[in-house]
Amino acid sequence: MASTRRLFLVIGVLGLAGIALFVVLLLRSSIGDIMSAIRAAGWAILLVIGFHIVPLLTNTLAWWVIFPPDRRLPFKSLVWIRWLGESVSTLIPATAVGGEFVRARLAAKRGAAVSESAATVMGDVTLGIGSQIIFTLAGLFMLARLTGRGEFVRQGFAGALVGIAAIGGFFAVQRFGIYRIAHALMSRLVKSDRAGSLEEHGEALDRDLRDVYQRRRAVIASFFWSFVTWIVGAGEIWLSLWALGIPAGFEHAFVLESVCQGVRAVMFLIPGAMGVQEGGFVVVGGMLGIPAETSMALALIRRAREVAFGVPGLLAWQFLEGKWLLGGTEAPETSTQARPSVLRS
Repeated sequence: MASTRRLFLVIGVLGLAGIALFVVLLLRSSIGDIMSAIRAAGWAILLVIGFHIVPLLTNTLAWWVIFPPDRRLPFKSLVWIRWLGESVSTLIPATAVGGEFVRARLAAKRGAAVSESAATVMGDVTLGIGSQIIFTLAGLFMLARLTGRGEFVRQGFAGALVGIAAIGGFFAVQRFGIYRIAHALMSRLVKSDRAGSLEEHGEALDRDLRDVYQRRRAVIASFFWSFVTWIVGAGEIWLSLWALGIPAGFEHAFVLESVCQGVRAVMFLIPGAMGVQEGGFVVVGGMLGIPAETSMALALIRRAREVAFGVPGLLAWQFLEGKWLLGGTEAPETSTQARPSVLRS
């Protein structure tokens, strides 16, 4: 409990620091000029917001393909679940990974085995992080080419090595068996009457994780669609620059999206990446010759899109949870007898 309180205290302090940074960036960039740029964009901002449906679909594809073909949930159901999970991750403080738990829970409520829904989410997240590392490195190389500042590539490569090592370790743990490792540790510390049930459920999760990674074509397809999602996200930035009247090429949008998303991933403990996301746009935009006021307007359009998609998603999620709570229904229990494990090479 004490460690949990300390974690929330750290997150709270970081959140306040992020808000302070956000305010400082607004004041230094001239609020009047920022609002003028946003007003000039006008109706085109709605086009930017609507465009987010495209990366939402490609991101859902990355998750959908790693379900076993004979047990895939309907694609439209996964789009709905992905939207709700993204809304939770984006807007609720201190829950950068909370949306992934929501996704696993909702997929189970839609009929997937609990262990299988958790395994596909974990696989999707792992492959998504791997594709993001490549996306960020590509953006750093492009930034160096556009600005002539090669030190960013060296620093980014060093950071990428750490990220690759971390994701490689996480992948190895999943392949070896998360439950097997956790059970070996916990069995030395506690004894519980529920040990048998936990063991059954944990073994099902390990089995389904192995199932995910043994279907190599599905893994490659998921990685591909995750990478496509990052590129489409750069398209959203490009569209925003067009709305603001900035004659920038797609490579500028690619650099902005890749580097800023990399910074956001590193600073995941800051709720909503408040201040960090805006600072990234201002710093990277300045290197590309984009005025600070325009970069802040770009960041605020991104925030507007997050709110426009996220608030309805949060309301829909709360409505579902309230409906299940009042109806007295809960998420289904994992059953290792529900269906056989299907391992494919």
